[in-house]
Amino acid sequence: MSLVEILRILVSAVIGFALLFHLWALYEVWAFTARRQAPSPNGPWPPVSVLKPLGAWNAEVQANLATFCAQDYPRYQVVVGPRADIAPRVRLDAVCTSDARREVTLVTCDERRAVNPKINQVLQMMPAVRHPVIVLADADMRVTPEYLRHVVAPLRDPAVGVVTCYHIAREAPTLPALVEALLVNTEYLPSILVGRRLQGMHFAFGATIALRRDVLEAIGGFEALADFLADDYQIAHRAIAAGYRVVLSDYLVESRLPPMTWREVVLHQLRWARTNRACQPTGWFFSLVTHLTFWCVVWWVLSGFSLTGQRLVALSVLFRVVQTMYYNARVEGLQPAWSGAWLAPVRAALFFFVWLWSHLTDRVVWAGRVYEVFPDGRMREVPAEEVAAGKM
Repeated sequence: MSLVEILRILVSAVIGFALLFHLWALYEVWAFTARRQAPSPNGPWPPVSVLKPLGAWNAEVQANLATFCAQDYPRYQVVVGPRADIAPRVRLDAVCTSDARREVTLVTCDERRAVNPKINQVLQMMPAVRHPVIVLADADMRVTPEYLRHVVAPLRDPAVGVVTCYHIAREAPTLPALVEALLVNTEYLPSILVGRRLQGMHFAFGATIALRRDVLEAIGGFEALADFLADDYQIAHRAIAAGYRVVLSDYLVESRLPPMTWREVVLHQLRWARTNRACQPTGWFFSLVTHLTFWCVVWWVLSGFSLTGQRLVALSVLFRVVQTMYYNARVEGLQPAWSGAWLAPVRAALFFFVWLWSHLTDRVVWAGRVYEVFPDGRMREVPAEEVAAGKM
C-alpha cells in the first residue's frame, strides 16, 4: 500500500468524524432552541446593575443602549461608561426615557487601570455600581424587554455563579459582515453547544455575563482580569474553581454588526481565534478535524483530482449550505434563512485560514490597538514603534 493510499484512508476517517460532529451539532442546535421558554414571572427579583462600557457613540450604539434602558424589571441601574474621547458627545436623555424602576449613571472612563480595554473601563465604572447582581454586556448588543428576567433567574440558585448568553446576528450591512454573521450564527454556536455537552459549561461570552457580587469577590474582582485577553473565559473559569456553576441562558442576544471590511472581519476573527487558542490550546488545535469541506478537498487532491473526489467536495458544500439555512432558521438569525447560505464555502475557507493564522501569530488587534498574547492568556500592548517595525 502506497503512502498516498494510507493518507487517503486516514483522511477518509477524519471526514467521517467531521460528518458525525456536524450531525451532532445539528441535534444540539435543535435541542437548544426547542427548550427556549419565557422566564417565570415569579420573584424574587434582586436589584441589578447593568454595565455598558462604550467605545463609540453613534446612532447604532444609542439604539442598542436604549433597549437596555427599557427592561421589564422591578428595579435596575444602567451604568454607562464611555471612553473620555467620546464622553462629551454622550447624551443619555435622548436614549433613556423616564422610568421609576430604573436609574442611569454616567461614568467617564479617562484612566488606564488595565491592559484589557473593556476591563479598563469596567474598573472605573464599578464604584458607581449600587446593586448585588451585576450584568456586563458589550455595546454592540441589542435585547428585548424580558432580557434581564432571563439572565437573572438562574442566579436565584446559590450554586449558580455566572449566567451567560450567546449572541446571533440578524442583519449584515456589507458582504464581509455577512460572512461574519454566518460565522457567528452557524459556526461558533453549534461548536459551543457540542463542547458544552462534552465538557460542561466552563466558559462565558462578552454578549452577557451576569453574576452576583459575592461571586465577583470570590474570583478576585475585575482587577484579577486586568491583563487577560479573554476576560469572559476567565470569569467563568475562576467561578468554577471557586465552586460555582456556569449556566448558558437560552436567551440569544442580538449582535449588531457594523459595515465591516474584509480586513476588519479577518482581524476580529483572529482575535476570537487567539482567544480560543489561549483558553483551550489543545481543543482549539484539534478542532481542525471538524473542517469538513477542507478534508474533502484534501481527499480530492490525494485521489488525483478524481471524479469521486470532486463529487465528495460538492456534497460537502451542499451539506454545509443546507446546514447554514437550518441554523439561521432555528436561531432566528439572518432572514430569510437562506440569506448568505451560498457563502458557506467562503465561510469555511476563512474559518480554516483564521485557525491556521492563530497558530502563527501571538498578536491581535483590539479597539485599534495591537496586543501581544502570552501562553497563559495575558497580554501587553505593543508600542506603536514596535508595531511599525514588525508585522501583524
